[in-house]
Amino acid sequence: QIVVFVVEGLMEALKERLAKAAPSNPFLPTASRQSVLEVAVDFLEDLTSRRRPSYYNVTHQNGRVVRFCLLKSCFRLGEDIVGMFDFSEATVPCVQYSVTLQSEEHISAAASATGEAVHSTLGHCRQHAFCLHLRTTHLHLPVPLHVTPTFGSDIAELRWKLHFEFVMTTSPVVKPGQELTSSSDWQAPAVLDVQTMVWDLPISLYPTHPGHVSSALRAPSQMSLQIC
Repeated sequence: QIVVFVVEGLMEALKERLAKAAPSNPFLPTASRQSVLEVAVDFLEDLTSRRRPSYYNVTHQNGRVVRFCLLKSCFRLGEDIVGMFDFSEATVPCVQYSVTLQSEEHISAAASATGEAVHSTLGHCRQHAFCLHLRTTHLHLPVPLHVTPTFGSDIAELRWKLHFEFVMTTSPVVKPGQELTSSSDWQAPAVLDVQTMVWDLPISLYPTHPGHVSSALRAPSQMSLQIC
């Protein structure tokens, strides 16, 4: 298996860090500089470790569905995508939801065998849950190690997104604890009128350290780094 380490802006960061490198020991005649691999891994850590929570109000024509929080939008292969759903201020009851990590591949017409641009979408992992009467719940979606990170060229482009599906109901639903006696149990409605809404949230995937891949696969590996 061949893993290509592609990170946008790496060459600029490499030139800047190597130019600013200073000797760690003033008595040594030469400066102690980081290796190219160390600079690349540090740059990747800076990109993917920044946590800037983003909040999204997902609305429907009938009102608010949910408030979603995503801790960051840049992830490495093998990392977990973590977010939170807040239904506490929803005006449209949501019965269930699903989140799918999808890749979008775009091939230009010049590189296509048919002479026409090709667009394809593929799902990789999915989380599905029921959320009726829940105030909050969370998203925990692992990014596979074997997928290709985000990239773009004149020939092809690969982008990533989170594909949300919300199943909402327009039927009145009695909440647990309402209109119940002490000796009765709440029963879920047998039939509901539902509507489905979809929403896409773009994210970026970056490569991970080759050592992390080999340790996860538990297989011997040999790796090399080439900057071009």
